[in-house]
Amino acid sequence: MIGNYVPLWCKSTFSFLEGASHPDELVEEAYRLGLRSLALTDRLSVGLAPTITIGRLALDPNGFTTPLDDGTFPPGRSSRYHWGGGVQAGVYYIATENVHLGMSIKSPQWFEPFRFTTIAGDPADPTPTVTKAQIDLPLIASLGAAYSGFDGWVLAIDGRYWDYRNTDGFGRPGFSGGLAQSLGWSNVFSLALGVQRQVNDKLTVRGGYTFNTNPISSNDVLINIASPLHQQHVIGAGFSYALAPDVDVTLAYNQIIESSNAGPIAGAPPGSLVESTTGTYSVGLGVTVRYGCRGS
Repeated sequence: MIGNYVPLWCKSTFSFLEGASHPDELVEEAYRLGLRSLALTDRLSVGLAPTITIGRLALDPNGFTTPLDDGTFPPGRSSRYHWGGGVQAGVYYIATENVHLGMSIKSPQWFEPFRFTTIAGDPADPTPTVTKAQIDLPLIASLGAAYSGFDGWVLAIDGRYWDYRNTDGFGRPGFSGGLAQSLGWSNVFSLALGVQRQVNDKLTVRGGYTFNTNPISSNDVLINIASPLHQQHVIGAGFSYALAPDVDVTLAYNQIIESSNAGPIAGAPPGSLVESTTGTYSVGLGVTVRYGCRGS
């Protein structure tokens, strides 16, 4: 009887250049033929999609505007939300039952020029002025792998490249008319390691570590004093627990280990330094509820 037959090698349109039918179409056809089940064995998936980004900036101090008479820079806030966009593509490949590979690339997110409302010149004359700055988000390339060959374990590694050097607003340092045009960041290389352990049917625990290279040189610490975004060492841990078949609760802890950047102050007496320090701790709690019918 055809009802006892189970196709064990079916590929859908998610297998690039190999499958011709959407998974929904395969299920409908299996139902029409009286099949009780089928095995969907897609191994290679390719995706491409546009990205749309919206952002608003507030800088204190705003190094992209004219300094005050005392040499300091006033704060600045973008006058509205600004739009940007780009494109992203990815490949996912199931090499074996236990080895999964992925690769993605995300283009720069090109924004329209940010307009800042700020105060410049004489502090006694608080007349707001508007300055512009071209600030985009960098190209990001990622490559990752996961291994699940040990019973109950998943091991993962991910490498990532951030092209800040060639990104407007972040890359090559420079000045025009006495105003900063970029923050002088170098490219960032990131390596992340993760592990997951399925303890039992209800409890899953996870842990991870991420290392990032420092994009800010000592000579550019002063201009980056408003952007202490250096996160060199990041650790995380958490667990998920199934309260019910369709309800999970997740608790996660994340820590950016404190790190500092220090560099000289231009025009100040020799030995003068400016230092920026970053470190955070966070705890997150979430509940997942799944709706819909479960198959028998």
